[in-house]
Amino acid sequence: MDQNKSYKYKRVIVIDDTDVDRIIAEKFIKKYDFAQEVILVDSAITVLKHIQENKSTDDGLQLIFLDINMPDMNGWEFLEHFNQLENEIRDKYRILIVSSSPNIKDKERAFSSQYVVDYIVKPISKEVILGLHAELEHKVYERTLLLNEALKKEMELGEIKSRFVSFASHEFRTPLSIILSSINLLSKYTKTEEQEKRDEHISRIRSSVSALTEILNDFLSVSKLEDGQTHVQYSDVDILKLTETIITDMNSTIAADHVIRYSHQGSPSVVTSVSLYRNILVNLLSNAIKFSKAGSVIEVKTSNTASEYTLTVKDNGIGISEVDQKHLFERFFRGDNAVSIQGTGLGLYIVAKYVELMNGKIQYKSQLNVGTEFHISLPKQNLT
Repeated sequence: MDQNKSYKYKRVIVIDDTDVDRIIAEKFIKKYDFAQEVILVDSAITVLKHIQENKSTDDGLQLIFLDINMPDMNGWEFLEHFNQLENEIRDKYRILIVSSSPNIKDKERAFSSQYVVDYIVKPISKEVILGLHAELEHKVYERTLLLNEALKKEMELGEIKSRFVSFASHEFRTPLSIILSSINLLSKYTKTEEQEKRDEHISRIRSSVSALTEILNDFLSVSKLEDGQTHVQYSDVDILKLTETIITDMNSTIAADHVIRYSHQGSPSVVTSVSLYRNILVNLLSNAIKFSKAGSVIEVKTSNTASEYTLTVKDNGIGISEVDQKHLFERFFRGDNAVSIQGTGLGLYIVAKYVELMNGKIQYKSQLNVGTEFHISLPKQNLT
């Protein structure tokens, strides 16, 4: 062959125990300039031994035509041993599975290895070789992208787990310590006139349990979102009554010196996801309460127009800096002025994802030491 030609592979190694199949493969590979060199081998063990013993002698990309059905070491066994080699060795090779059977399970098994670029069924033909010549590099590129995406997701999951362990070790310890100490103190207040002290510690326990519940709910919500298990189920509801009920439930868990004012415009009847809407409002209210001073007012407004219904939650709290606003909907993000306030840093991430699931939009405006306002608009839905 012409050594000056540009070949896709430096070498093609054909592993097949059938003489005729090896010769046919060699004929087409040489005829269509698929590789600079073709080596015919009747034993997978021989090739594996060669790869292990010649770690640094070959610097060009090589392709292995691997027949699955062979007597001494079949293709699956070869793949198993190959996948255990060092990365720098494996990266020099691509593997093409050749089989006499178009078995779907065999194809899936073959592609479980990142080095397998294709699975073809005998007999090898001109069309197969030309098709490989044109498409093989593209398939390698596509598989590389998929692997990189999978690796990215795995790294993100690892980061989430790491942050959760770090967060949980701190955030769970505080409310649990409060609960334990309050229970111990409660047992000492046995006199009737000590009811006020008992009420104080009961309130601390209730508050700590609510904090733990919030943490667990946030992580459960994120877990379902990441796993694609959050589904939107629409129903016709009275948004006025639903919002009032949520606010009433929130009022039972917050200090009396926070005031939530609610107003509604338009028809109360909307089609929405009750569970997602509830979680959105609960998260926004929880943030507004945590980041507002005692005695401040939190405003909640809903409206229903011909094309959409909206939810607005406004507080007069510590606000969000312009720098922090860029990261507002990221997982575990907490503003510089909020690190001392209890929370998971997941609330707004969850809100944004729920709004996205309902094809809505979320807008906000905030100013340090003045307050924050979130405005959510959700398109009208029809029940089918």
